[in-house]
Amino acid sequence: MGHFGVDEIKKLLAQTSDEKLNEILTKGVLRLSDNEIDTLMFVFCLCYKAELDIEAVLTVPWSKLAQKFSAETITRAKEILNVFLLREKESEPTLDDALRGVDLEKANEIRKVVTAKYRIKNSIQIDRLDTFGEKIRAYSTMFSSNNVADILGILKDLRDDLSHGRIKKLKYNGVLLNERSAKEQILSDYLTAVSNPDHGKSRLIDELKLLPEESEEIKRIFASLV
Repeated sequence: MGHFGVDEIKKLLAQTSDEKLNEILTKGVLRLSDNEIDTLMFVFCLCYKAELDIEAVLTVPWSKLAQKFSAETITRAKEILNVFLLREKESEPTLDDALRGVDLEKANEIRKVVTAKYRIKNSIQIDRLDTFGEKIRAYSTMFSSNNVADILGILKDLRDDLSHGRIKKLKYNGVLLNERSAKEQILSDYLTAVSNPDHGKSRLIDELKLLPEESEEIKRIFASLV
């Protein structure tokens, strides 16, 4: 399919089949090669699969636990977990920490840019994880930086690169992802990680702040998560 101008594309849209609509966008508008389209589809589909998987890990156990524990107990467990997630988030370096030692005038310029371009998120809650990044953060906080968290971070970076138009630079283990071998390797590594997650490093149960009278019941809930 050749490259088309805007007016030609608009005319084609009204008469094209559903099967050809994607081709108009990918080849006519974006001017992607077949190899680039394959890479885009592969990366986005793998990221889509990963986000569904991580969401299931973080949400499905709660519905099963609700069959064993009271609603009040489940709510209390989530409250404790949310405090844990927020505490870990707040332990990260602040902007002021990062700017310590920077010339005052330059530091103020940086603050203006950050304030203008980024929304500060004050909380993270297990029932309101809206983005892939928030889900990865929650998973990594609960289970530490294990084999699954590592490859989820790689996938998020790849998706970000793709979203910012860097399709020609996508790599895995130093190999361009337009190569079949790189696609096979990252898919194999992802499936291996999620089928054998290393939860041995999790600090979740050890570091939760529990009241004496709720310790055993709440611990059983969190033990079921890991």
